[in-house]
This record gives sequence, C-alpha cells and structure tokens, in this order.
Amino acid sequence: MYRTLVAALFIALTAQFSVTPALAEKRSGQAGNTANRSAEIKAKIEAKKIEMQQKWQEKIRQNSENAAAKREEARQKWLEKKQQNDNSGDKWQQWKEKWGEGNADKMQQMKEKWAQMLEQNPQLQKLGEKLKALKEAKNSGDKTLWQQKIQELREQFQAMDPQARSNLQQQMPELADKLAAKKQGQQQFQGNTNFTGPRGGQTNYSGSATRQGNTVSQQGTATGPGGKKAQHTATSVRDGNTVSTTGQWVSQEGKTLNVSGSTTKAGNTINTEKTWTGESGKQTNLDRQTVKQGDKSATTSTWSSNSGGQSATVVTTTERSGNTISSDVSITTPAGKTAQSAGVTTIDKGHSSTVWTSENGNNLETSSDWVFDILDE
Repeated sequence: MYRTLVAALFIALTAQFSVTPALAEKRSGQAGNTANRSAEIKAKIEAKKIEMQQKWQEKIRQNSENAAAKREEARQKWLEKKQQNDNSGDKWQQWKEKWGEGNADKMQQMKEKWAQMLEQNPQLQKLGEKLKALKEAKNSGDKTLWQQKIQELREQFQAMDPQARSNLQQQMPELADKLAAKKQGQQQFQGNTNFTGPRGGQTNYSGSATRQGNTVSQQGTATGPGGKKAQHTATSVRDGNTVSTTGQWVSQEGKTLNVSGSTTKAGNTINTEKTWTGESGKQTNLDRQTVKQGDKSATTSTWSSNSGGQSATVVTTTERSGNTISSDVSITTPAGKTAQSAGVTTIDKGHSSTVWTSENGNNLETSSDWVFDILDE
C-alpha cells in the first residue's frame, strides 16, 4: 500500500513539472503578441499624426498662396464700386444711402437753417469759421491739429453772448447741444454702420457715443434683414492702460443680452476678455490677443461657450499701407475644420469700407461712418 501511494505521488509530480514549462511558454507567447500589437497600434497612430500634420502644413501653404490673389480681387472690386460712386455725381442719393431717407432730409434742413443763421448773426459767422477749421483738421488726420481746433471752438463758443447762444439753442438744438458738450469737455459723435451680405441681406446699426473725461457712453439701434430691432447701450471707463466695458442688448421682444469685459494694452500687445450672458445663463466668451509691429498686426481670438465646452479659434493678420488695410482671417472649428477669407479696408475722411472674399467666392461688404454731423457735409 505504501509503495502504491509513493508511486502515485511520483507520477503526479512528474506530470506537474512536465506541464508547467509548456504553459509558461504559451503565456509568454501571448504576452509577446500583445506587446507587438500595442507597438503596431502606436506606430499607426504616430504615422497618422504625421500624415495629418503634413496635410495641415500643405493647407496652410495653399491658403497663403491664395491669400494675396484674394486680397487683390477684393481690392479691385472695391475700386470698381468706388469709381461707380464717384461717377454718379448724385450727392443727394449718397446722403440718403448714408443716413437713411428721413435722416437725409433732417441733415439737409440743418444745413439750410445753419446757412441762414450765418448770414444773420456775425457771432455765428465766427463760430462757423471755427467749425470749418475743425472739419479740415479732422480730415487731415492730424490729431494734434484736431485737438487744437477743438480748443479754439470751445473758446469761441464761450465767447458768444448769452442771447446768441439762446438763439442757437432755439433754432438748432442738436448743434447747440453738441457745442455745449464740447464746452464741458465732452466729445460727441453720431454714426451709421451698414453690413451687406453675399445674398443681399442688410444689417444696420445707428447710434451715438459721448466722451466725458475717461468715460464713453454709447447707445444705438441695430436693425436686421427681417426688420427686427435691438436696442444697445454701453459704458466704457479707462483706468491707465485698461478699458472696462459693460453693456446690454434688448430685443424688440424684451429679451436681454448682457455684455462685460476689459481690454489692456502692454507695450505692443493688447489683451481683451469679453463675456455675453443671456437670460438663461448661457455664456459666450472671447479671449483675444493682438500683437502690433509697425504697420502689421496679428490677432488670435478664442471663442468658447459654457454650454458644451466647445471653442473656435480665429487668427487674423493685417497690414496697413496708407489708407488701405489688408486682412487675412482663418477660422478653426472644434472639429478641426478651417475656413479662410481675405479683406481690404479703405479709410477716407471719417468713412471706412471693407470688402471680404471667402474661399468659395462669396463677398461681404461693410461700411461705417462716425462723424460730427454738421462738419462732414
């Protein structure tokens, strides 16, 4: 019996030791295969990354080559449109397009009334001379001369007798209020901005801005292609190199959109942070940095939302030559898709206009005027 047990035990141990090496070898082979597959996957990922980077670099190169041609195309279109306007000779039609039908009538009435008052009052004739000098200084682009002529206008207005100022207030309250604001150290502007899309849809913003010391107050109305309107108010305060802004948009249905942010300048770098908050609490954030070097600038803007966490990046490069600004804009979406457009902005005596051309050939035209009403016409 004892010998039988010993023999059985010996057989069991022998079988165990003979199986173990084979099992170990099998497991070792499986581990090796897993490591090989992992290395193969990593290699494929790296190869895909390199391929995507190469495609991205090629796309950037192609965009760069096309940008100059698009800028020239946009510039030629703007020159053609400008030539058409110059040849029209219809000043009244230009006024109606610039200010709107009703506002053009109002501006013409102000001009006619002002001309009559200049003939009747010698004090207003002297004031008119200062206004004309201020207009010429504005059109010259010389900021020092502009400030000098503003001071001369203030002194002339202060020198007028009370009766003459009262007469001006009764006959032309809008102009009198502007001159009174300048007497108090204010600067007031009224303006009109139009946007025309590739399909002909138009959006208009008409408003005014008043500067008092380090504070600028703005108010206006935006009208969309469908005729819907939104009221806009904003206040900006400068403190050293930082300007802080708060504002609000109110739709015709009464819905509100609050805006807050700040812009800080440090050397040749400008940083802007801005947030739009709707009634539901949904926010859109802007984080923008602009670096200027001579007549060139580069801007990187990141737009993000608190509903979904997605963001988009906009890179803009500009170069100014005289009164012309050339721009290239590249937009990258969260999915990695890109879109590019080129623009040409021309600035002339308080008026600016821009023509944008996208990759698919669509055009977007914008124009803006910020003027001291009676001076520019």
